[in-house]
Amino acid sequence: MYKVHQNATLLPFSLECEDYFNDEEKIPALHVSASRNETGTLHISVINLDPENSNELSILFPGEKMNQISAEVITAGQMNALNDFNKEEMVNIQPFRDFKKTRQELVTVLPAKSIVMFKIRE
Repeated sequence: MYKVHQNATLLPFSLECEDYFNDEEKIPALHVSASRNETGTLHISVINLDPENSNELSILFPGEKMNQISAEVITAGQMNALNDFNKEEMVNIQPFRDFKKTRQELVTVLPAKSIVMFKIRE
């Protein structure tokens, strides 16, 4: 899912989000990477680091045209799920459609322990 960021232009991204607490430690619950490739396609990958709770996300795109948006998600039922030979596949990439687009905003709820990759074209 991160291959799309290779050889693309890294874009600055400001993120305000809730914290995830694990015992005494805390980290931001979400992590974002954004880049634009040579064809102008914008890729935004968002990780929800919270293994138990979904998190809301709103992305503003001032001045951007968002004519076509698609997304994929990877998650699993258990935090330690993995794919193993001769066993049913537990982790895979699926289409993600749980988002809404307004004129200059993308709003979604990210599943717990997930990575969502948005692909945005003008």
